[in-house]
Amino acid sequence: MKLLFLGGLPEGHDEGATGLLASTMGRLGEIVVDLGHDVVICSPYPGTIDREIVRGAASSQKKPTIEIHYPDLEGVGRAVHDLGDEFSIELNAVRHVASTDPSRESVTYAWLLSQLSALDAAHVVITAGGNLSGSANLLLHLAEARGKPVLPFGHLGGVAARYLERKRYALRDALGDIEPWLHRPEPMDQFGDVLERLMDTGRTLAMGGDRSPRFFLSYPRDRQAEADLAETIFRRRGLTLLRDDLTFDPSGEVQAEIVNTIRSSDVFVALWSNSYACSPWCHDEMELALELRGLGKIEIWLMRLDDTRIVPRGARGILTHCGRTREEFQASLLGLIERRT
Repeated sequence: MKLLFLGGLPEGHDEGATGLLASTMGRLGEIVVDLGHDVVICSPYPGTIDREIVRGAASSQKKPTIEIHYPDLEGVGRAVHDLGDEFSIELNAVRHVASTDPSRESVTYAWLLSQLSALDAAHVVITAGGNLSGSANLLLHLAEARGKPVLPFGHLGGVAARYLERKRYALRDALGDIEPWLHRPEPMDQFGDVLERLMDTGRTLAMGGDRSPRFFLSYPRDRQAEADLAETIFRRRGLTLLRDDLTFDPSGEVQAEIVNTIRSSDVFVALWSNSYACSPWCHDEMELALELRGLGKIEIWLMRLDDTRIVPRGARGILTHCGRTREEFQASLLGLIERRT
Protein backbone atom coordinates (compact mmCIF):
# COMPACT_ATOMS: atom_id res chain seq x y z
CA MET A 1 0.00 0.00 0.00
CA LYS A 2 0.98 3.61 -0.48
CA LEU A 3 0.95 5.61 2.75
CA LEU A 4 0.85 9.41 2.61
CA PHE A 5 2.47 11.24 5.52
CA LEU A 6 1.27 14.73 6.47
CA GLY A 7 2.31 17.02 9.30
CA GLY A 8 5.25 18.23 11.32
CA LEU A 9 6.09 20.49 14.22
CA PRO A 10 3.04 22.70 14.96
CA GLU A 11 3.28 26.38 15.76
CA GLY A 12 4.17 27.04 19.39
CA HIS A 13 5.61 23.55 19.98
CA ASP A 14 7.58 22.92 23.16
CA GLU A 15 11.30 22.19 23.40
CA GLY A 16 10.94 18.44 23.45
CA ALA A 17 8.81 18.24 20.31
CA THR A 18 11.75 18.16 17.89
CA GLY A 19 13.28 15.09 19.53
CA LEU A 20 9.87 13.44 19.84
CA LEU A 21 9.18 14.01 16.15
CA ALA A 22 12.52 12.46 15.20
CA SER A 23 12.25 9.43 17.48
CA THR A 24 8.65 8.44 16.77
CA MET A 25 8.41 9.24 13.06
CA GLY A 26 11.91 7.97 12.32
CA ARG A 27 11.02 4.60 13.82
CA LEU A 28 7.71 4.61 11.97
CA GLY A 29 9.48 5.15 8.64
CA GLU A 30 11.62 2.08 9.24
CA ILE A 31 8.63 -0.05 10.25
CA VAL A 32 6.55 1.02 7.24
CA VAL A 33 9.26 -0.12 4.83
CA ASP A 34 9.89 -3.34 6.81
CA LEU A 35 6.18 -4.15 6.40
CA GLY A 36 6.47 -3.73 2.63
CA HIS A 37 4.53 -0.48 2.21
CA ASP A 38 5.45 2.44 -0.04
CA VAL A 39 5.91 5.99 1.20
CA VAL A 40 4.33 9.13 -0.27
CA ILE A 41 5.50 12.55 0.97
CA CYS A 42 5.45 16.19 -0.12
CA SER A 43 8.07 18.13 1.83
CA PRO A 44 11.89 17.78 1.89
CA TYR A 45 12.32 20.27 4.72
CA PRO A 46 13.32 19.90 8.41
CA GLY A 47 10.54 20.00 10.98
CA THR A 48 8.20 17.81 8.91
CA ILE A 49 7.25 14.19 9.46
CA ASP A 50 8.10 13.68 5.78
CA ARG A 51 11.80 14.14 6.42
CA GLU A 52 11.83 11.91 9.51
CA ILE A 53 9.95 9.17 7.68
CA VAL A 54 12.63 9.24 4.95
CA ARG A 55 15.38 9.09 7.55
CA GLY A 56 13.76 6.06 9.16
CA ALA A 57 13.06 4.39 5.81
CA ALA A 58 16.76 4.61 5.00
CA SER A 59 17.47 2.49 8.10
CA SER A 60 15.34 -0.42 6.89
CA GLN A 61 16.97 -3.59 5.62
CA LYS A 62 14.56 -3.46 2.68
CA LYS A 63 14.87 -1.08 -0.24
CA PRO A 64 12.25 1.63 0.26
CA THR A 65 9.99 3.07 -2.42
CA ILE A 66 9.49 6.76 -1.70
CA GLU A 67 7.42 9.05 -3.92
CA ILE A 68 7.69 12.80 -3.32
CA HIS A 69 5.27 15.28 -4.88
CA TYR A 70 6.42 18.89 -5.00
CA PRO A 71 5.83 22.09 -7.00
CA ASP A 72 8.36 23.35 -9.54
CA LEU A 73 9.33 26.35 -7.45
CA GLU A 74 12.76 27.87 -7.03
CA GLY A 75 14.91 25.90 -4.61
CA VAL A 76 12.45 23.06 -3.97
CA GLY A 77 13.96 20.68 -6.51
CA ARG A 78 17.41 21.23 -5.02
CA ALA A 79 16.05 20.51 -1.51
CA VAL A 80 14.53 17.25 -2.78
CA HIS A 81 17.85 16.27 -4.35
CA ASP A 82 19.73 17.11 -1.15
CA LEU A 83 17.29 15.03 0.93
CA GLY A 84 18.02 11.96 -1.16
CA ASP A 85 21.77 12.56 -0.99
CA GLU A 86 21.74 13.11 2.79
CA PHE A 87 20.21 9.71 3.49
CA SER A 88 21.70 7.94 0.44
CA ILE A 89 18.25 7.02 -0.77
CA GLU A 90 16.54 7.20 -4.16
CA LEU A 91 13.43 9.38 -4.27
CA ASN A 92 10.83 9.03 -7.01
CA ALA A 93 10.32 12.72 -7.69
CA VAL A 94 6.94 13.85 -9.06
CA ARG A 95 7.35 17.50 -9.99
CA HIS A 96 4.25 19.59 -10.62
CA VAL A 97 4.13 22.67 -12.81
CA ALA A 98 3.78 25.88 -10.82
CA SER A 99 3.05 29.48 -11.72
CA THR A 100 5.95 31.92 -12.02
CA ASP A 101 3.98 34.37 -9.87
CA PRO A 102 6.09 34.81 -6.69
CA SER A 103 3.17 35.90 -4.50
CA ARG A 104 2.49 34.01 -1.29
CA GLU A 105 -0.98 33.02 -2.51
CA SER A 106 0.44 31.52 -5.71
CA VAL A 107 3.11 29.57 -3.82
CA THR A 108 0.53 28.22 -1.35
CA TYR A 109 -1.69 27.14 -4.23
CA ALA A 110 1.24 25.37 -5.94
CA TRP A 111 2.01 23.37 -2.79
CA LEU A 112 -1.66 22.49 -2.33
CA LEU A 113 -1.91 21.10 -5.86
CA SER A 114 1.11 18.89 -5.20
CA GLN A 115 -0.40 17.67 -1.93
CA LEU A 116 -3.69 16.87 -3.64
CA SER A 117 -1.83 14.82 -6.22
CA ALA A 118 -0.08 12.94 -3.42
CA LEU A 119 -3.43 12.34 -1.72
CA ASP A 120 -4.85 10.85 -4.91
CA ALA A 121 -1.83 8.53 -5.18
CA ALA A 122 -2.12 7.15 -1.64
CA HIS A 123 -4.35 4.51 -0.05
CA VAL A 124 -4.02 5.69 3.58
CA VAL A 125 -3.14 9.01 5.22
CA ILE A 126 -0.88 9.06 8.31
CA THR A 127 -0.74 12.38 10.16
CA ALA A 128 1.06 13.82 13.19
CA GLY A 129 1.34 17.44 14.32
CA GLY A 130 0.66 20.01 11.61
CA ASN A 131 -0.11 23.72 11.81
CA LEU A 132 -3.74 24.63 12.42
CA SER A 133 -3.35 27.48 9.92
CA GLY A 134 -1.82 25.26 7.21
CA SER A 135 -3.22 22.99 4.52
CA ALA A 136 -3.18 19.77 6.58
CA ASN A 137 -6.66 20.36 8.00
CA LEU A 138 -8.12 20.79 4.52
CA LEU A 139 -6.32 17.70 3.24
CA LEU A 140 -7.66 15.54 6.06
CA HIS A 141 -11.21 16.65 5.28
CA LEU A 142 -10.62 15.85 1.60
CA ALA A 143 -9.23 12.43 2.52
CA GLU A 144 -12.44 11.71 4.46
CA ALA A 145 -14.59 12.89 1.55
CA ARG A 146 -12.73 10.51 -0.76
CA GLY A 147 -13.14 7.57 1.61
CA LYS A 148 -9.44 7.27 2.42
CA PRO A 149 -8.69 5.96 5.93
CA VAL A 150 -6.82 8.45 8.13
CA LEU A 151 -4.58 7.40 11.03
CA PRO A 152 -3.81 10.38 13.35
CA PHE A 153 -1.13 10.49 16.04
CA GLY A 154 -1.89 12.97 18.81
CA HIS A 155 1.43 13.19 20.66
CA LEU A 156 2.70 16.23 18.73
CA GLY A 157 -0.50 18.26 19.04
CA GLY A 158 -1.60 20.39 16.07
CA VAL A 159 -4.05 19.38 13.38
CA ALA A 160 -3.56 15.64 13.93
CA ALA A 161 -4.44 15.90 17.63
CA ARG A 162 -7.56 17.90 16.79
CA TYR A 163 -8.60 15.31 14.19
CA LEU A 164 -7.96 12.51 16.69
CA GLU A 165 -10.19 14.22 19.24
CA ARG A 166 -12.97 14.72 16.67
CA LYS A 167 -12.86 11.07 15.54
CA ARG A 168 -12.03 9.48 18.89
CA TYR A 169 -15.26 7.47 19.23
CA ALA A 170 -15.18 6.18 15.67
CA LEU A 171 -11.49 5.29 16.04
CA ARG A 172 -12.23 3.54 19.31
CA ASP A 173 -14.85 1.42 17.56
CA ALA A 174 -12.46 0.66 14.71
CA LEU A 175 -9.31 -0.07 16.72
CA GLY A 176 -10.67 -1.36 20.02
CA ASP A 177 -8.18 -1.55 22.86
CA ILE A 178 -5.35 -0.22 20.66
CA GLU A 179 -6.96 3.23 20.20
CA PRO A 180 -5.40 4.86 23.33
CA TRP A 181 -1.98 4.14 21.78
CA LEU A 182 -2.61 6.91 19.23
CA HIS A 183 -2.71 9.53 21.98
CA ARG A 184 0.67 8.72 23.54
CA PRO A 185 4.29 8.95 22.29
CA GLU A 186 4.86 5.23 22.59
CA PRO A 187 6.99 2.91 20.41
CA MET A 188 5.66 2.37 16.89
CA ASP A 189 5.88 -1.43 17.01
CA GLN A 190 2.07 -1.86 17.08
CA PHE A 191 1.68 0.05 13.83
CA GLY A 192 1.15 -3.03 11.63
CA ASP A 193 -1.75 -4.28 13.75
CA VAL A 194 -3.29 -0.81 13.92
CA LEU A 195 -3.06 -0.33 10.15
CA GLU A 196 -4.66 -3.72 9.51
CA ARG A 197 -7.59 -2.94 11.80
CA LEU A 198 -8.00 0.50 10.25
CA MET A 199 -8.10 -0.94 6.73
CA ASP A 200 -10.71 -3.48 7.80
CA THR A 201 -13.05 -0.75 9.05
CA GLY A 202 -11.57 2.47 7.72
CA ARG A 203 -14.03 3.16 4.93
CA THR A 204 -16.97 3.08 7.33
CA LEU A 205 -14.94 5.29 9.67
CA ALA A 206 -14.31 7.81 6.90
CA MET A 207 -17.93 7.85 5.80
CA GLY A 208 -19.40 7.90 9.29
CA GLY A 209 -22.20 5.44 8.55
CA ASP A 210 -23.81 3.24 11.21
CA ARG A 211 -26.70 1.41 9.52
CA SER A 212 -26.68 -2.33 8.98
CA PRO A 213 -24.31 -2.97 6.04
CA ARG A 214 -25.21 -4.73 2.79
CA PHE A 215 -22.69 -7.15 1.27
CA PHE A 216 -22.33 -8.15 -2.39
CA LEU A 217 -20.55 -11.43 -3.16
CA SER A 218 -18.60 -11.56 -6.42
CA TYR A 219 -17.17 -14.95 -7.47
CA PRO A 220 -16.48 -17.19 -10.48
CA ARG A 221 -18.75 -20.17 -11.10
CA ASP A 222 -16.14 -22.78 -10.17
CA ARG A 223 -15.97 -21.34 -6.64
CA GLN A 224 -19.54 -22.22 -5.71
CA ALA A 225 -18.44 -24.06 -2.56
CA GLU A 226 -16.69 -20.99 -1.13
CA ALA A 227 -19.64 -18.81 -2.11
CA ASP A 228 -22.04 -21.15 -0.30
CA LEU A 229 -19.82 -21.12 2.79
CA ALA A 230 -19.68 -17.31 2.72
CA GLU A 231 -23.45 -17.12 2.43
CA THR A 232 -23.87 -19.42 5.42
CA ILE A 233 -21.47 -17.31 7.51
CA PHE A 234 -23.26 -14.07 6.67
CA ARG A 235 -26.81 -15.32 7.07
CA ARG A 236 -26.14 -17.00 10.43
CA ARG A 237 -25.21 -13.54 11.67
CA GLY A 238 -28.35 -11.93 10.29
CA LEU A 239 -26.42 -9.96 7.63
CA THR A 240 -27.68 -9.11 4.16
CA LEU A 241 -25.67 -10.92 1.47
CA LEU A 242 -26.53 -10.51 -2.20
CA ARG A 243 -25.27 -12.88 -4.88
CA ASP A 244 -25.99 -13.70 -8.55
CA ASP A 245 -28.88 -16.02 -9.50
CA LEU A 246 -29.80 -16.73 -5.89
CA THR A 247 -30.67 -13.05 -5.40
CA PHE A 248 -31.96 -11.79 -8.74
CA ASP A 249 -35.13 -12.59 -10.66
CA PRO A 250 -34.03 -14.74 -13.64
CA SER A 251 -36.78 -13.23 -15.76
CA GLY A 252 -35.49 -9.72 -15.24
CA GLU A 253 -32.56 -7.75 -16.65
CA VAL A 254 -29.95 -9.54 -14.57
CA GLN A 255 -26.94 -7.43 -15.53
CA ALA A 256 -28.74 -4.18 -14.77
CA GLU A 257 -29.91 -5.60 -11.44
CA ILE A 258 -26.37 -6.62 -10.54
CA VAL A 259 -25.04 -3.13 -11.31
CA ASN A 260 -27.76 -1.51 -9.21
CA THR A 261 -27.18 -3.95 -6.36
CA ILE A 262 -23.43 -3.32 -6.28
CA ARG A 263 -24.13 0.43 -6.24
CA SER A 264 -26.42 0.02 -3.23
CA SER A 265 -24.02 -2.23 -1.30
CA ASP A 266 -21.60 -1.19 1.43
CA VAL A 267 -19.06 -3.98 1.02
CA PHE A 268 -17.97 -5.78 -2.16
CA VAL A 269 -16.60 -9.25 -1.29
CA ALA A 270 -14.52 -10.74 -4.11
CA LEU A 271 -13.43 -14.39 -4.08
CA TRP A 272 -10.21 -13.82 -6.02
CA SER A 273 -8.69 -16.76 -7.89
CA ASN A 274 -7.29 -17.69 -11.29
CA SER A 275 -10.79 -18.21 -12.70
CA TYR A 276 -11.94 -14.87 -11.23
CA ALA A 277 -9.08 -13.09 -13.04
CA CYS A 278 -10.13 -14.77 -16.32
CA SER A 279 -13.87 -14.07 -16.03
CA PRO A 280 -15.19 -11.06 -18.00
CA TRP A 281 -18.27 -10.90 -15.74
CA CYS A 282 -16.17 -10.83 -12.57
CA HIS A 283 -13.93 -8.25 -14.20
CA ASP A 284 -16.90 -5.99 -14.88
CA GLU A 285 -18.14 -6.32 -11.31
CA MET A 286 -14.69 -5.54 -9.92
CA GLU A 287 -14.23 -2.50 -12.15
CA LEU A 288 -17.55 -1.07 -10.98
CA ALA A 289 -16.62 -1.73 -7.34
CA LEU A 290 -13.23 -0.02 -7.82
CA GLU A 291 -14.95 2.99 -9.36
CA LEU A 292 -17.31 3.23 -6.36
CA ARG A 293 -14.42 2.70 -3.95
CA GLY A 294 -12.61 5.65 -5.52
CA LEU A 295 -15.66 7.77 -4.76
CA GLY A 296 -15.72 6.54 -1.15
CA LYS A 297 -19.01 4.69 -1.67
CA ILE A 298 -18.02 1.07 -1.07
CA GLU A 299 -15.46 -1.07 0.75
CA ILE A 300 -13.74 -3.98 -1.01
CA TRP A 301 -12.72 -7.22 0.69
CA LEU A 302 -10.36 -9.33 -1.44
CA MET A 303 -10.47 -12.96 -0.31
CA ARG A 304 -7.49 -14.64 -1.96
CA LEU A 305 -8.30 -18.28 -2.74
CA ASP A 306 -5.04 -19.07 -4.55
CA ASP A 307 -1.73 -17.43 -5.52
CA THR A 308 -3.04 -15.64 -8.62
CA ARG A 309 -1.62 -12.10 -8.80
CA ILE A 310 -4.05 -9.23 -8.44
CA VAL A 311 -4.64 -8.00 -12.00
CA PRO A 312 -6.78 -4.80 -11.92
CA ARG A 313 -4.52 -1.79 -11.40
CA GLY A 314 -6.89 -0.18 -8.91
CA ALA A 315 -7.02 -3.35 -6.78
CA ARG A 316 -3.29 -3.97 -6.44
CA GLY A 317 -2.94 -1.80 -3.36
CA ILE A 318 -5.94 -3.25 -1.53
CA LEU A 319 -5.17 -5.41 1.49
CA THR A 320 -5.92 -9.08 0.69
CA HIS A 321 -7.12 -11.78 3.09
CA CYS A 322 -6.04 -15.39 3.00
CA GLY A 323 -8.64 -18.01 2.06
CA ARG A 324 -6.67 -20.83 0.45
CA THR A 325 -8.15 -23.46 2.77
CA ARG A 326 -11.66 -23.71 4.21
CA GLU A 327 -10.30 -22.94 7.68
CA GLU A 328 -8.35 -19.88 6.51
CA PHE A 329 -11.29 -18.62 4.49
CA GLN A 330 -13.71 -18.92 7.40
CA ALA A 331 -11.30 -17.34 9.90
CA SER A 332 -10.48 -14.38 7.62
CA LEU A 333 -14.12 -13.72 6.77
CA LEU A 334 -15.27 -13.96 10.39
CA GLY A 335 -12.55 -11.53 11.46
CA LEU A 336 -13.58 -9.01 8.80
CA ILE A 337 -17.26 -9.29 9.69
CA GLU A 338 -16.55 -8.86 13.39
CA ARG A 339 -14.59 -5.68 12.82
CA ARG A 340 -17.05 -4.31 10.26
CA THR A 341 -20.23 -4.89 12.26
